[in-house]
Amino acid sequence: MKKHIVFLIAFILTSCNEVKIINDKGIQSMNIQFLDLNSQSLTYTNQDSILYIVNKLNNCTREPFKFERSHTIILNYEKGREQLIICNGNLMKVDGLTYKTNCFTEDIIRKK
Repeated sequence: MKKHIVFLIAFILTSCNEVKIINDKGIQSMNIQFLDLNSQSLTYTNQDSILYIVNKLNNCTREPFKFERSHTIILNYEKGREQLIICNGNLMKVDGLTYKTNCFTEDIIRKK
């Protein structure tokens, strides 16, 4: 019985590291809207660019921060589903939870 519990705990701990914050399956386009009036909105439809940005954003840690948004990312999935990501600096809010990325989200977006 103890072996089963240890195995179950080990399985749960290793599988938690592979959870993606942002689902990258079925994304058709990505729209970025900046609150700064001097910046224009960006739209990506190229799958390589979208996957690059999503993979960089998924490389994050859960952090309890409050922040004001500087830009938003809207992911448009198949069948009309959308996901809103609120961003500022290296922080993003996805589904009500705040995450800290390794670099500024705007830098990730503008590199592609």
